[in-house]
Amino acid sequence: MLPCLTWLVLGCGSRVGVGTSTDWLECARDSECSTGTSCECGVCTRECAAAADCDALGDRFPTAQCAPAPGQCSALIQVCTPDPDFSWLDEGQRSPISSSEGGVDSTRVEPDELPSSSPESNVEGSSATGYRSISADLNYACAVRADDGAMRCWGRSMSGLSALPASGFVSVAAGNGHACGLLEDGQALCWGSNATDPPEGIAFSSLSAGLGVTCGTRRDDGEVLCWGGLSDVTPTGVAFQSLSVGTYHACGIRDEVQLECWGADANGSTDYPQQLPYLQVAAGYAHACAIRAEDDQIECWGQDALGVLDAPEGRFSSLSAGLYATCAIRTEDSNVVCWGDDAFGQTDAPLGIAFSAVSIGADHACGIRRDDGGIECWGNNEFGATTPPGN
Repeated sequence: MLPCLTWLVLGCGSRVGVGTSTDWLECARDSECSTGTSCECGVCTRECAAAADCDALGDRFPTAQCAPAPGQCSALIQVCTPDPDFSWLDEGQRSPISSSEGGVDSTRVEPDELPSSSPESNVEGSSATGYRSISADLNYACAVRADDGAMRCWGRSMSGLSALPASGFVSVAAGNGHACGLLEDGQALCWGSNATDPPEGIAFSSLSAGLGVTCGTRRDDGEVLCWGGLSDVTPTGVAFQSLSVGTYHACGIRDEVQLECWGADANGSTDYPQQLPYLQVAAGYAHACAIRAEDDQIECWGQDALGVLDAPEGRFSSLSAGLYATCAIRTEDSNVVCWGDDAFGQTDAPLGIAFSAVSIGADHACGIRRDDGGIECWGNNEFGATTPPGN
């Protein structure tokens, strides 16, 4: 039972590779799994007591480890997983997702083409028409219309969308397997397979989501509250002006524009710079990047895989971190610049287009155009993630 290792496993419901000839098989019940494996957390694998218990699974577990199950699975469960430090990625051995819908795609979507779904960007844009907030994650994306606050989602479907209000949202935060929307009154609504209900009676000013985890900054005092995970390690008594949740860690900018990160320190993902003031931070899978206040340049830390820490020079106004890639909006022309893993074209942002917001997920990214508030998406079109449906 592979425990839904966020973007490595790439969520429940698809087949993914880990640099081997055999794909992980996702499942809904034990009967869908082969002999020796069971269905846990949506993926066929097995519980274990030691690494030797995983040897029989062969090339599905090429660097088998027996480790506590993270995410929405009980931390008391030990499961067979790939090498926890993911060192095979340093050799560039990542394999693509199987897709029946084609691979890389870039689609221009006009503001009125998206249907009403009656969704985090950690960066938001605004426009008199079109969309005001956008967020992309694993095989899906959501955006909030600027005129009426209606939520629009496309790509892989999630449970709970039909129960959402028809309007009144101000922003959206997409996580792996769930999403949360922020209403005008500051209340949070969450939906999806691993969604956890937000605390009642608390108004938030912003939200950010990760693997089964959502965090929000309180309107009244700026403190961060997390649910679904991270709550036991989230700083208390500290006000934050911005926030970004990665896979197993989160980072925020305190009111005095100092960085702070918490959660699992995978490959140094929480070893943040502690001297300079910063304007914005974006947490990804096992890395994070932030914009320095002194010169608007980007600094990154964490796992140095596939060039994800090699931020370009220049001044930037906002950024978003994904699996092994990051995108940012350049100050001088509002064009999007991306770097890191480009296996599916997720760093091939369209040229010559000014954006007000950008959000990158696992293998695709979407942004809001500054001129008309319409949406552009690029990267892997698994489940139609870069192709919002028409009317």
